[in-house]
Amino acid sequence: MARIFAREVCELLERSSLRILTGTGDIDTAAAAASLAEIRFGELGESCRGLIKDMDRLADIVFGR
Repeated sequence: MARIFAREVCELLERSSLRILTGTGDIDTAAAAASLAEIRFGELGESCRGLIKDMDRLADIVFGR
């Protein structure tokens, strides 16, 4: 369950980071790119690897499958 929740957090961070950094138009492209690199933005998408397998396992436990 922790991995499933952590993936949700990564997805929220990924979505919100772009919105916050570019939404105001006040942060220049270089500064936005530096911030995204600092949080290792490119690696967030990898957090979804294995999500369905984990969700299936949780369903097995919860529903006694």
